[in-house]
Amino acid sequence: FFFSPSPSPSPSPSPSPSPSPVFTMSESVEELQRKVAEYEGQLKDVDSLLALEPANAEFVKLRSDLEAVIKLTQDLIGVQAQAEAQAQAQAGDEKNEKNATATAEEAAVQAAGARAALLEEDLGGEQEPSANVNATVSRSGDRVEAQFDGLWYPADVSATSVVKNSLEYDVVLVVDESRHRVPAARVRPLAAPRTGAFALEQVQEGLTCQCKYFGDGFWHDAAVRAVDAGRRVVTVAYTKFKDTDVVPLEYLRSLEAAEAEAEAARRRANVEKVVVGGRQMFLKVGKDGMFEVPEDLEILETDTEAERQRKKKQVKKIKYQNRLREQEKDRNQKQNSWQSFSKKN
Repeated sequence: FFFSPSPSPSPSPSPSPSPSPVFTMSESVEELQRKVAEYEGQLKDVDSLLALEPANAEFVKLRSDLEAVIKLTQDLIGVQAQAEAQAQAQAGDEKNEKNATATAEEAAVQAAGARAALLEEDLGGEQEPSANVNATVSRSGDRVEAQFDGLWYPADVSATSVVKNSLEYDVVLVVDESRHRVPAARVRPLAAPRTGAFALEQVQEGLTCQCKYFGDGFWHDAAVRAVDAGRRVVTVAYTKFKDTDVVPLEYLRSLEAAEAEAEAARRRANVEKVVVGGRQMFLKVGKDGMFEVPEDLEILETDTEAERQRKKKQVKKIKYQNRLREQEKDRNQKQNSWQSFSKKN
C-alpha cells in the first residue's frame, strides 16, 4: 500500500432532509446494536489506514461497504425503536391517563429509559451504546450528529417533540447555524475521539492537530484559526488544502494520538511502514512473514511503457526487502540453534 495525498474536502454542502425508509425487522434491537458496534470498530480501523493511503482502492471499497451495512442496520434500529415507543405510549395511556400531560421531551426520555432497562436485563448487564445508535434520547442543548443525504452533520439539539408517536428533533447545524427538524432515526450522539481529545482551554489559534471532515469522515491535518468558546466550536484550515471549516470541539484530536491509532491499525492489519529508496511505503505482511506486492502494482495491458517500468522498479524494491527479511530470519534461526546447543552442553 502506498501513501498518496487525500483529495481536498469540498465546500460544506447545504443539507436537505432525506426520507426515512421502512424495513421489516427480523432481528432484535440488541442484536442489531451489537452488529453496528462491530461494524463501526472495523470502520475506524479502515479510516486509520485510509488516513495514510486515501487512494487505496481496496480500503475505499471496504469503507463504502461498511457504511452501507451500518446505514441499513441503523434504519432497522430506528424502525424498531419507533415501534417500541408507540407500544410504550399506548400502554401508558391505558394504565394512567395522567401520563398524557407529560411534556414531549419527558415522555421520550421515559420511553428510552424503559428500553435501556429492558435491554440491560435481557443481556445480563450494562452494554456500551454504539456511537451510531440513538440508544438514549437527546435533550435540548445536547451535541449530536444529524443525517442528511447520507452525510452526518454536527449539530446542537434545540428542541424535541413527538409527532404521531414518533420522536423528532429540532437541530441547529454547527457549520452554518441553519435549523432543521429530523426524525430520531437520523440523529446520533456526537462522541469525542477515543484518544487525543482536547479540552476547551487547550485549543488556541495556531494549534496544529487533526480534524474530522464530515464530508468524508476522515481525519485531516489542520490548524486552528479561531475559537468560539461560547458555542464550543472552532474554525480550522486544512494543512494540505485551502479550505476552512467550522467544526465542533469534539472533531479535533492530537497528532500524537492520530499516529498511535494509525500504528495500532497497521498492526491489526499486518501492515508495516518501511522506507524504500527514500520513499515511505506501507506494505502488508503475509502469513510467511514476507511483504505482499500491492494489487495496484500489477501490470495492466492499458499501462504505458513508463508506467510499466515504474511498477517493475517498485516490485523489485519490495522483493529486495523480502530478501533482507529472509536473511534476517536465517540469522535468527542459526543464532537460536546455537544458543539451544550451548544450553544443552
